[in-house]
Amino acid sequence: CVPGFVFISGWCGIKFSMGKVFRLYGISLYCAVVFVIFDTIANSSLECFSHVDLLRIIKIAKGQWFLNAYVVVMCLAPMINLAIERMTIKELNPLLLLVFVWSFATTLPISGIVPLSPGLTAYSFLTLLGIYVVARFTRKLYDEGGEFHKVVHNKKVVLLILGASLVMAAIGFGD
Repeated sequence: CVPGFVFISGWCGIKFSMGKVFRLYGISLYCAVVFVIFDTIANSSLECFSHVDLLRIIKIAKGQWFLNAYVVVMCLAPMINLAIERMTIKELNPLLLLVFVWSFATTLPISGIVPLSPGLTAYSFLTLLGIYVVARFTRKLYDEGGEFHKVVHNKKVVLLILGASLVMAAIGFGD
């Protein structure tokens, strides 16, 4: 669901606002509070909350990799949106190689020989940024029409992509 959500965000575009950031983190905090309350009740510990419970809430609320990565993408979205309007696919190749080849290779059994840099992982803003960029560029091509418009609406192409994706996920290439 994460790649799908980010792709939809990229297709529609993200407009940055501090209000959105505060609302997203507010939802995370709310969910953490609800989780700790229900966890406390489920463990038949109906005592008052302690500082330990407060620390659990903070740890849960701030530790959501997807939320943190999505906020970083939101911060970069205005620049990405402008850049995509002026770019060609050839100019996107370095970013696509970074995200979908180098970063992906760090999740494979050959990861021991792949150069590693902090942030170059499957669960980082970089992955979400790559998906967002692909979605924005796909939308640009779709809006321009032409041959790409026909490819997107070709059922055989869609089924081929779906089949290849299912096979990749089934053999463990889900990251």
